[in-house]
Amino acid sequence: MSVQPSYNERAWAIDVITEINLYCANKNRVIVRAGGEYSVAGGCASLFPDVLLFGDIAGTLVQQGWELKMPDTAINDVDLISNAEEKARRLGLNSFVVWNANEAVLYQQNLQVPSLAFKHTHAWPATSINSRKDVQASRVRWVQALHKMIDDINDFIDNGSLLGASAIAVFNEHLFLDFLDKYTHALSSKLTQSYQASALLAAQIDDWWLINQQEYLPKSKFVALAQINIIQWLNRFLFAHYLKKLNQDAKLVEKIDVATTLQQAIDIFSAISAKCDFLNIFKQTLALEHLDDATWQALTSLNALLTDSRLETLPQASLQAVVENALNYSRKKLAGQFSTPKPLADLLVRVTIEDRNKAVYDPCCGTGTIARAAFDLKREVGLQVKDALSSTWASDKYAFPLQLSTIALTDPQGMNEVVQVFKEDVFNLGSVNSCIFTDPKLGVDIKRSIPKMHAVVSNLPFVRFEDLEKLNASAKAVRRAINADLDVDSQLSNKSDLYAYVLLYLRHVIEDDGKIGIIISNAWLGADWGQAFRKALLKYFSIVNVVVSAKGRWFANAKVVTTLLVLQKRVGGTPTNETINFVTTKLPINEWIDAHNVNQTAQDILLTKTTSTNITAQTLSLLQVNQLEQLGVGWSAMFTKLDWLSQFAPHLIPASQHVDIARGARTGGDKLFYPSSGHGIEHQFIVPVLKNTRTIKGLIAISDSEAFCCSLAIADLENKNLIGAANWINRFLKATNKKGKLLQETLVKSSKRHWYEMKPVETADFVVSLNPDKRPCVHRFETPAFVNQRLIRFTVKNKIDIDILHALFNSTIGMFLLEAAGFGRGLGALDLNATKLAKQLHVLNHQSISQPHKINILNLYKPLLLRDVLDLPQELA
Repeated sequence: MSVQPSYNERAWAIDVITEINLYCANKNRVIVRAGGEYSVAGGCASLFPDVLLFGDIAGTLVQQGWELKMPDTAINDVDLISNAEEKARRLGLNSFVVWNANEAVLYQQNLQVPSLAFKHTHAWPATSINSRKDVQASRVRWVQALHKMIDDINDFIDNGSLLGASAIAVFNEHLFLDFLDKYTHALSSKLTQSYQASALLAAQIDDWWLINQQEYLPKSKFVALAQINIIQWLNRFLFAHYLKKLNQDAKLVEKIDVATTLQQAIDIFSAISAKCDFLNIFKQTLALEHLDDATWQALTSLNALLTDSRLETLPQASLQAVVENALNYSRKKLAGQFSTPKPLADLLVRVTIEDRNKAVYDPCCGTGTIARAAFDLKREVGLQVKDALSSTWASDKYAFPLQLSTIALTDPQGMNEVVQVFKEDVFNLGSVNSCIFTDPKLGVDIKRSIPKMHAVVSNLPFVRFEDLEKLNASAKAVRRAINADLDVDSQLSNKSDLYAYVLLYLRHVIEDDGKIGIIISNAWLGADWGQAFRKALLKYFSIVNVVVSAKGRWFANAKVVTTLLVLQKRVGGTPTNETINFVTTKLPINEWIDAHNVNQTAQDILLTKTTSTNITAQTLSLLQVNQLEQLGVGWSAMFTKLDWLSQFAPHLIPASQHVDIARGARTGGDKLFYPSSGHGIEHQFIVPVLKNTRTIKGLIAISDSEAFCCSLAIADLENKNLIGAANWINRFLKATNKKGKLLQETLVKSSKRHWYEMKPVETADFVVSLNPDKRPCVHRFETPAFVNQRLIRFTVKNKIDIDILHALFNSTIGMFLLEAAGFGRGLGALDLNATKLAKQLHVLNHQSISQPHKINILNLYKPLLLRDVLDLPQELA
């Protein structure tokens, strides 16, 4: 018999698959069929095994993978075994076979420790097929060996020494991860080329990246978009196969194979969507059609595997688990650092939604975690799937998150129901009265009116004011419209974060007495713009609950500290007895794993319990809140018990009565004003300066550097032979700042002072760190000194006993008031604001203290001046 030169490993693999299927056709054993041919020339030969053995339909999906080589490859070849093991792990398989037509070996994992390497556990007798020519010529011999191998593997599975894999194991996150690892670089390169070749596409990508880059940094925009689009394609294929069980029209996906062009596949998905709906899953999103050849071939090979696996034959529960598994992984990879943890989404909807029958909406839905939590809550209390879906709405400004949101809201019992997810900018909602969806049962367009919402629940985007107007062109107009309806003292500052605009705008979306529950950063509790924002909130809403965590951040990958805020739309004026609940959760979010725990936390909040296993809460009237604010207590401090402070209120005065509070000197020319050693300046023009409080151990501050302070003209310096100072100034006559502008021009602050002049009035008697961390105390200088802009200076402005003032600042009450004036940044840092301290910081009134008591206080205080400052808990102890 003549041997065709084209008979290669791939041709042999096709013959092996054919023989397995013939042999298994009439047997009632575990292995019922084989599949393969998933690799193509130049495609993804490294992704999947050459042969897959499939189990009975009622049992597991894929039992085992085989890697085939011609006899000229040794059976113990390192690359052969390594590739076979890699493919087995990718598909969640715990065994594989390598076969070179002559020898065949079975490798298995230790089922108790699956992370260990695969071990050689069985070998079949050699066939004496020793060359490529012999493989085709000796078909009878290798077919006999093949039958023996199939029989043995069936026996191994029957006696429990081999296990197959479930559908969940096969279509697991390793499959997604390997796609990203192997094809992200190729696709990002393709996207880069497409970006360079199309001004329109470049503008679209840049617009998306402006508002989303914080989610995906330090990745480049092309890498981030490549990963998003790979996962979008994976989900498209997987969901289409999922739909086959529920709608025969979805079988169109099986037509996509290695010969299908990208455009043909796009058309097929459009046809599936037209017949089955789920447009958000199958529609084109940003740059989705810009695929490189290698990634596209890999995706078509995966589709062949999905087709061969016959997912539609799986029990509904197993199939649903496959989709949910893929969805959860997609969220992890795509959602970025501000993705809402499921327990937090569950808590949010439970404390916000009053009437579970009514319409609920997430206008910034992202991956759909919160919308799904609302749907699940509705189902939990007894609503039918149809009613739960028809009263759940979600939207997002960008199209591709809608794919995951739509999948998240898909329920196998509601496949004929509309999933109300649509694309819209939140600021356009006021002009959008209806949406067009596709009826999944009839395949026709239907128009649905958008109702006034009973509740809005959302994790609003985190966009700082510095980026706001370039990221959202309508933000400035929205702010003008909002401020037109507000008093001067409650108008939004242009330094407000984006969520301030969104939140006030959303009042138009909800019904009277409706609620809004949102997750936002804690900046509104303490930033400068927060005070006006809170006043604006109280005009339109009752603030029902403000919830924070006492046990770490809710978003593990983000440095932003967040709050959960529940509001109720105000109808009529503000009741005099209105209260706000300031709630603190006591468990780390990774311990909210029990649904009962989340439900119990929600109940404790709704029932306004003061304390429980899960929370502590303080309920304050608006009158009490206002009184505390007048004492300089910020909203960040209102989560603690503060009723004790009222007895001290008559004895507190604004610190500004005695000290001028401001940031340290912002020079604009540190090299000029903070000379290095060897400067040669006369001593009379050198004053001490403190740059950092980290070097200060005790309550007495010691300067750590020198500052140049001169009020004389250059001519006067030269006439008085003060050459050191004159020469120093002359060195900077032509010096420029980082922008290339002359210091002579940029440092001019007043016609009454020289450009090189720092006034001694800016020196400090006391100093406080902007971020005092665990030591919220006030340090005193022995001799007044300059402090730089990273510190806050207190400069005494009238005659007062400076020793008693220092003691009162560092009393327990003084330290509390300093702490209460700040708010917590990420990583637990306390943030103090000089402007706020100047307006709000209070201190005990020394005039209320008798002279004998002052002497007693100073005697008690002296030992503290002689030792190092301890961290606050130790100081209080």
